[in-house]
Amino acid sequence: MAGYVSGPDWPVLRIGADGRDGTTGPTLRGKDEMEGLAFAYMGAGIGVGLAVIGAGLGIGRLAAGAAEAIGRQPSASAQINGAVQLPLFLLEGVAVLAVICGLMIVFK
Repeated sequence: MAGYVSGPDWPVLRIGADGRDGTTGPTLRGKDEMEGLAFAYMGAGIGVGLAVIGAGLGIGRLAAGAAEAIGRQPSASAQINGAVQLPLFLLEGVAVLAVICGLMIVFK
């Protein structure tokens, strides 16, 4: 039973296979397919943006704390710099992974 089901505000769904294009299940056609892609791209952009903003805020707070600590005790600057570097690299890695995941969503 191949046919099309639509209503006033429903997406157009093709039911069954009629042999013309070889699909066998309900598939979105036309405008609704493009809207789905638009939402995926928008979600990827928002997710990457929030992750990068969060990582940037974390790196900024970490650097500000390190600068303040070095200002209070300049003789311990080597230990402070050493203690700051590992979390700094981990935060930077989170931002890079977020960008990579966003690109994977966009170019799937």
